[in-house]
Amino acid sequence: MFIELKKYFLLGTLIFLLFSCGKIKRENPHDPDGCNFQGPVVTITSPLGNGKIIGEVNLAGRAIDPQEGNIIDDSRFLWISDIDGKLFSGRTKYSPGVKHYNNLTTEGKHVVTLQVKDEDGNIGYAKVKFTFKSYGSL
Repeated sequence: MFIELKKYFLLGTLIFLLFSCGKIKRENPHDPDGCNFQGPVVTITSPLGNGKIIGEVNLAGRAIDPQEGNIIDDSRFLWISDIDGKLFSGRTKYSPGVKHYNNLTTEGKHVVTLQVKDEDGNIGYAKVKFTFKSYGSL
């Protein structure tokens, strides 16, 4: 009889775990349903894609998470070039009144990805393609 009860208990536990997403509460105020597997919606606002950029590249983006809203923590933004690798962390590379240096070092066709992580660890991303030429190659 004990073995019979144990089988039913294990079967019931398995069924509960399989169908309980959204009913198990995690202690996360940004994910009250316990089922947030979606990353933030990421938008690159500069540069516009498929263009030619000469000299400095103004990179800017934003991210909105369904649970958090606007993400403004610069440490959760990562810009990566398919040619030059990691460029920098932050929402934008340029701020008014502050001189910045271009992190792109290789001329050619770049695909730059902006990755943003929300507080739950989910990652959203956006990509932009453009051709980069330095001032010296003109």
